[in-house]
Amino acid sequence: GAQRQVTNRANGTTDGVLSPDGEWIWWFDDKDGDEFGIWRRQRFTAPKSTDSGDGDGGLDDGDGDGVAEADAPAAPGLEPSYPGGLAIGRDGRTAVVGRSTDEDGSTIHVVRLGEEPVEIYRHRESAGVGDLSHDGSLIAVEHTEHGDAMHSALRVLRRVHR
Repeated sequence: GAQRQVTNRANGTTDGVLSPDGEWIWWFDDKDGDEFGIWRRQRFTAPKSTDSGDGDGGLDDGDGDGVAEADAPAAPGLEPSYPGGLAIGRDGRTAVVGRSTDEDGSTIHVVRLGEEPVEIYRHRESAGVGDLSHDGSLIAVEHTEHGDAMHSALRVLRRVHR
């Protein structure tokens, strides 16, 4: 079958998710390997960037960061953060993105293609996206609202479709 390298970054890439239809590859871009960054996505069938001869096999657009021009931000409107889980809907237009920052704590957002992200959860304690139901109506959230970071609890949120 077809295969190709998606990233080629000096500090590596550890988080990647395929869309249910296999068309998109989402990966977490933390510039310095510090786990603080944004989700990017590219089509599995995306054309390779032109190889500049710098040894990256054409995976870089020439600015040396290991990110090809085809790697667009997957959730425009969300600032860099620590990742807090990701679930991609079967409709190919919806994703649930968990994130955390020192300022905001944990937040979870529904991201629909071409629309602004909608925050659906916020808490100072740790939380993350567990999963999204097959029909996209239910979102599982792992959280530590009760203050015990070693023993998470689960909550399921019902998403209102627009």
